[in-house]
Amino acid sequence: MEFRRMTLNWLGEDIAYLRIDRRRSLVPLVIGLVFFAFWYGSILSSFDLTTGPTIWQSIWQVLKEGPPIIILLLAPLIPIVAMARQTFVGSRLIFNKKVRAVFQNKHRLLEFDDVQAVLIQLHPQKTARVGADLLLQSKTGKPILLARCDSYESCAALAQEIAVIVHAEVKTQQLQG
Repeated sequence: MEFRRMTLNWLGEDIAYLRIDRRRSLVPLVIGLVFFAFWYGSILSSFDLTTGPTIWQSIWQVLKEGPPIIILLLAPLIPIVAMARQTFVGSRLIFNKKVRAVFQNKHRLLEFDDVQAVLIQLHPQKTARVGADLLLQSKTGKPILLARCDSYESCAALAQEIAVIVHAEVKTQQLQG
């Protein structure tokens, strides 16, 4: 099986991004959609939806009578959208040299000055998982997982590119099995 090599892509001189396409599974999304179908069904079944000529007019009438019910109906949309985005789009790491920070899906993960090292964790030979994990090791000791690579070589190449941007050294660590 051939795996795609992950590389940094540049938007101008100051912004590099890495698109992480994890092995996506539709199972969590399907389970979430089934759960929310039951959620909506149980909420709407507690109301009399025969007050209007159509189901939509009946739902509109229920919403007009009890505005807090809107929260119960709209709240599940947030995780549904997040699950669909993760399933179909994946995630994106952005290394912004102007603000000297790393972002994941527009959320600030770490400042460049807080990065102690770019860490490659090798998996033991005994495990079924082959490859390595690429992490940013913060000065506080908290590692942040960036990507899972299928080979050490692709992980090392990516780690070198990231290390140049964040001005940190690359360290390799063998995990104990």
